[in-house]
Parts: sequence; structure tokens; C-alpha cells
Amino acid sequence: QPRDANTLPRGAAGEYLAPDIGDPYNHQTHIGYAHQLASNTAVTVDFTHVVGRHELRRINLNPVVNGARVLVPEFVRVYGIPDVLNAVNILVTNNTSRYDAMTVQFQRRMEKVTIQAHYTLASANAYGGSTGARAGAAVAQDQFDQFAAGEWGPTGNDERHRAVAMGVFELPAGIQLSPVFQAASARPYTLTAGQDLNRDGTNNDRYVDPTSGKQVAINSQRGDPTFVMDLRTTKFFNLGQVRKIGVFAEAFNLFNTANFGNSYTGNGRSVSFRQPTGLIAGIGYARQLQLGARFLF
Repeated sequence: QPRDANTLPRGAAGEYLAPDIGDPYNHQTHIGYAHQLASNTAVTVDFTHVVGRHELRRINLNPVVNGARVLVPEFVRVYGIPDVLNAVNILVTNNTSRYDAMTVQFQRRMEKVTIQAHYTLASANAYGGSTGARAGAAVAQDQFDQFAAGEWGPTGNDERHRAVAMGVFELPAGIQLSPVFQAASARPYTLTAGQDLNRDGTNNDRYVDPTSGKQVAINSQRGDPTFVMDLRTTKFFNLGQVRKIGVFAEAFNLFNTANFGNSYTGNGRSVSFRQPTGLIAGIGYARQLQLGARFLF
């Protein structure tokens, strides 16, 4: 039983590990096909199917039901007071996820040009919209039905379409261009009501669509598509038969595209509802330029 040293005051929340917590695992199936169209041209097609099991989910063992937390009778019986613990969050391993993807890759090498192109059609889904990372193991809206309709949905990094094209182009006067272009469909985010609709003590209830009167599902909305163009321009200077120096300029996000991704406000009571709040992590950044040189021998 909890002692005074590890009880939490009213308004605080704690987290425990379930006694039967297990290790997450997944089943993976992969098949691929590669074909050489010509001596300098190849195409590959890959299919991937992954099902995750025993992934992390967070449960509140002490929700509010009919205006009182469910553990109040036991606290009164043992301690004589009702407010010993507030929310009691436990990490369990009962989540499930699924990832399916088809990737097509094209490669071609010529005397002065090398190009590669990738296209991926994918789908990533899980309960709670998370594949099991501890930080993303969200508490379900209904503690007594974690697998209710609307809890299954796309994960936060789900991109239905992604295309990447890159190349190396040898131009006259010792100039080399190396562009990389990325494009991806919008990532999802969740709309929340901004209030505790079911009055269970956890303010995570999903938004109610005013046109239908029904709650939306996890990660039902899509943010902003991603477009990034990077470019390296190199000028080589020969310093003999085998030595040369290359002076280069690298531009990242050349066109200074604002890539918000799924960084949007989902709180229905916020003045910035459905508005972008930041840039997508790792890809969303302002245009950058760097200069450098390398010596080849």
C-alpha cells in the first residue's frame, strides 16, 4: 500500500509500470523485386508489412465516475480521507500497430549524369495514434474501452505518399550540380474538444464535429504537405593530373518553403484552432547556405 512518501497531492498525477508489462515485438514480412532494364538502368519494387504487438499504452486506474474517483472508497477505508491520489497512470503493453508500404526505386547512370528516384506509398496505424513510444503512449478517451471506435487511427508520422529524387550532373567548366528534392503528403494530427466531455478527470476528449454531431477519430485531420529542395553546386580546379580542389556552396530548403507538417493546433477552444504552430521536426527549417572546399588527391 502507498506510504506517505510516495502519495501524490490532489491535482498531481503519477505513472507506474504494470506488473505484467512485457516486451513489444513485431511480425515483419518483406518481398522485393529488382530488374536491370539496361546496363546502366535498374528498377526495384519492395513491399513491406509490419504488425506490432505488446506496444505501450497508458491507462488511468483512477478516473472520475459519477463525480468521484473510483479509488475513493478504498482510500477512505484505509486512510480515512478520499483525496490520496489523483490520476494513477499505468504503462501497459496492450497496443497494436500496423505498417504497410510499397517502395519503387529507379536508378540510371550515364557518362555525365546519375539519377535516382524513390516513391513510397505507405500507411501506418495504431491505437491511440502511436506505435508504442513512451512519450506518445496517450491515455485513451474512455478508460473502460481503450479499443473503442475512433481510437484506431494513423500515427503522427504517417505519410501516405513520399517521393525523393536526386542526381549528380557534370556540367562544362568543371561544375557539378547535386540536387535533392523531397515531397510528402501531409501528416495527421488530432482535434480535441478542449474540455472534459465525459467528465472522467482527463481532458483529452476528441472534438465533436458540429456538422455531424459526432466525435472525430484519432489523427483525423491532415496538416501541410512537405516540399524541400536542397542543392549543392561544386566548382573543381585541377592542381595537376590527380589532384584537384572543389569549392562548393550548399543550399538547404532552397526555395525557403514553410513546412508545417502536422504542427497544428487541434484544441477546439483555442483561438488558433487548426492553425500552424511551428515547423515539422527535422525538415521544417528556413533556407540555409553553407560554403566549403575539399581537396582530392
